[in-house]
Amino acid sequence: MSTKGRKSERTLGQTTLQSLIDFYAGDMERRGCTPDSVLTNRNLLLRFQRWLAPGGESVKLATITPERARNYITDLQTREV
Repeated sequence: MSTKGRKSERTLGQTTLQSLIDFYAGDMERRGCTPDSVLTNRNLLLRFQRWLAPGGESVKLATITPERARNYITDLQTREV
């Protein structure tokens, strides 16, 4: 792997989940997705962010591991309604 590739991965890892959510929602708007779709996707991602950081702290992408994502899904599946 080139040095350039490692640098971009390192930079991306320092990016916050919030900025990625904002980028994704903006991209959906630019692609012409309905406002309801944009809002639904944003809210689902924000729920994941709150689960990762219930205290409201910033979540860096580098801290989101496959294990944490699986734990979130398991939590959703086992939650009482």
